[in-house]
Amino acid sequence: MSSSPEFLRFTGHRAFAQRLILSTLTGRPIHISKIRSSSPTHPGLAPHEVSFLRLLEAVTNGSSLQISLVAESSSVGVIYSADLVAPPTGGVVPEDIGKQCAYQLLETIAQGGCVSRVSASIVLTLMAMGSEDVGRLRIGRDVVGTEEVVGLARDLRTFGASSWGLRDVNEDDTDDIIVSVKGSGVGNVGRKVA
Repeated sequence: MSSSPEFLRFTGHRAFAQRLILSTLTGRPIHISKIRSSSPTHPGLAPHEVSFLRLLEAVTNGSSLQISLVAESSSVGVIYSADLVAPPTGGVVPEDIGKQCAYQLLETIAQGGCVSRVSASIVLTLMAMGSEDVGRLRIGRDVVGTEEVVGLARDLRTFGASSWGLRDVNEDDTDDIIVSVKGSGVGNVGRKVA
């Protein structure tokens, strides 16, 4: 008789969705306690977290998980992008929207590396869940030092999904880091065994 795996225990609401996704992908059960326990007005789960739990329950009830990746490249091999949407209420002139978007683009370029702060957690999670091989990613020091990426590294280690290595890029005068991630070989959990 097989024993059920031991629960991984977490406290607080930080990285709630990320931990649920990692639990689903790795098959490790988790127990999250003290979610906003110190809040006198809104303790417990927020409405968007309840909706995410319902979605996760509906998605994982016998259905398969599919992930699509799309990448674009120019002839030089690098594309930077920034998006900004005008507020639906209006009242903002096009020049101001263009200026804000240009600042966003400059911030993305200044972060360095191949991955922006927004997509770093997704890319590193996919590398950690990928084939049992070492993947390398050039990333800006400001990006790898964010609370989200550091928390992701801790969560992945807790779930037993990866080991990381960091080293400076010595080629140029940038402040970039090479992150090496060993994949855990998590396959397509929705694929039927033939």
